[in-house]
Amino acid sequence: MGKREQILQMVGVLKEEPAKMPGPDGPVDVLLREMTGKEAEEFEQALDKKTPNTLGRLLQTSIYDPETKERLFQPADRAALEELGMTALKPILEKIKKVSAISKADVEKLKANLKTTPTEG
Repeated sequence: MGKREQILQMVGVLKEEPAKMPGPDGPVDVLLREMTGKEAEEFEQALDKKTPNTLGRLLQTSIYDPETKERLFQPADRAALEELGMTALKPILEKIKKVSAISKADVEKLKANLKTTPTEG
């Protein structure tokens, strides 16, 4: 098998890490999956454009059901995800940062974008 074929066999093989998020009846098991190159590019573009709900995009793109392997959240959930408390978000964001190799600069952009994201009244 040639180098090209070896590399292309890795398409769809993404790093995953189990995690827990808080729920009303106790912790909820989730699976964090690294972003694909395309998702990472879209995330970077959203950061650069200061698109609303960029943090929600990151969460929606990265959090999966460990049983079905399907995404737990849809794009319509992005604003709601940003309303979770930091006690819930900080540990998840740290793991997402690690699993998808998100840089400190990206995190700083996220924080800046949160300050400029219009809120719904």
